[in-house]
Amino acid sequence: MRPEDEAKIGAAFVETALIRNELEQQAMELGRLQTALARLNDRLSERVAKPKKRPDGSAGQLLAADGEGRTRWTDPVTVSDGMVGQVVERWLRAHPEATTTVADRAITRAKLSDDIANALDFGRGMPEQAMAMFGQVQAEVQAGTDIRRYLRVTGLYREKLIRYAEQFDGGDGFGFIYFTDPHLIGNTFGESEITMLTFLQEMKALYENTPARFVLCGGDILNHEQNVAQARMHAAGALKLLKGWISEHTYVVPGNHDLGYLPDGHSIITPERLAALWHGRPVGYDVIRDFHTDCYLFDSGNCVAAMNDYRWSQVHWFGQRLQANMQPHLFGVIHIPHYQLGGEHEDQEIPFELTIRLCAVADAFNRRTCIALNGVSYDFTQAHGTFHFMLSGHMHMDLCLECCHIPVICTDASFLNRRCVDLCYADFERHCLRMIRVGQGESRNLPIIPGGGYTVQG
Repeated sequence: MRPEDEAKIGAAFVETALIRNELEQQAMELGRLQTALARLNDRLSERVAKPKKRPDGSAGQLLAADGEGRTRWTDPVTVSDGMVGQVVERWLRAHPEATTTVADRAITRAKLSDDIANALDFGRGMPEQAMAMFGQVQAEVQAGTDIRRYLRVTGLYREKLIRYAEQFDGGDGFGFIYFTDPHLIGNTFGESEITMLTFLQEMKALYENTPARFVLCGGDILNHEQNVAQARMHAAGALKLLKGWISEHTYVVPGNHDLGYLPDGHSIITPERLAALWHGRPVGYDVIRDFHTDCYLFDSGNCVAAMNDYRWSQVHWFGQRLQANMQPHLFGVIHIPHYQLGGEHEDQEIPFELTIRLCAVADAFNRRTCIALNGVSYDFTQAHGTFHFMLSGHMHMDLCLECCHIPVICTDASFLNRRCVDLCYADFERHCLRMIRVGQGESRNLPIIPGGGYTVQG
């Protein structure tokens, strides 16, 4: 089978699994809400005279709030699309912060998402009286699950979206969105409180409501696999899934889990094979050329730390490109930083040779000196531009490391019910990377290499 055909089949397989999982999660959530509402009505019936079940055995009445705010018992009704629409409209009028978006670098207009009805599917089984009860039973009924999904990017994070948009007010900078290690696909079905499709929808909303140029993923779209066939299918469709659900301007560096991790820890897909499935070419490393900035996407492969021919080919490709570079600003993304945790011995750190070699080349480039690696010399004495920093993942924590004088910046994993997404703005004039955190964790303002090269003593 051709790689491009395998990728299409894999993407369809993965998307079907994600949709099935989303429907299962919604069914479970609706069941929890109905159970909690039934408990609430039972407790209220102990204090308020409530009609019992009808002779035909149908349900009794529910406590409802009428149009004037009075509480009364009323017959259950069949919820129509019009009723849901009225509830949504009233709720949005009462919460204007949920209907604003960033457009043209500023908060300029109100916006109601076209798919808001889909994000409010719980309303179809819960008429107005249920909406009126939410405030009384928040400890029991997490009824905001779906509406918070929408608020998460257009309401709760409104101030962060504004602050991020303000970074783009002139100046010499570059913006993008970064997340890593989502482990969306694999044997995680049913384990996440916030489903995988929800995460992809949130990422799409973040990208569409910010001035970011593109979305970067630091690897590990996949998780552990159950068998070889499943691993190949998931690997084939992973990148296509992200691009389809978030944006075509979504770029991913391969992580070790993307190579088809089996329960015994072995990977069954080579970096070359994954590159053919994802990109239709024999290598997984590449460069994004956008505006005045080049973003280098490196392929760290599996967790074996030693160099091999494939990794040396990246070093040679990188060195050659830097010798001919004419862009003023450059940075890179690689999954495994220059140290990784040592498997069962998590207190040990193992040097990762590829990242060290790449950072050594970038450092020589910034110094405007020569360097020889693996029998090949690179002369950067007449080079142009600056390699400012390297992003990474794999560690599942926020870290700022240094390798050969190059800042190596790790972001925590967006895994299971955690969200660790960074709205990034590289401020080349002030020599810092501003990372506004959406989700768990703190925002960061980290120093990067200043432009024009530098001189390091010693």
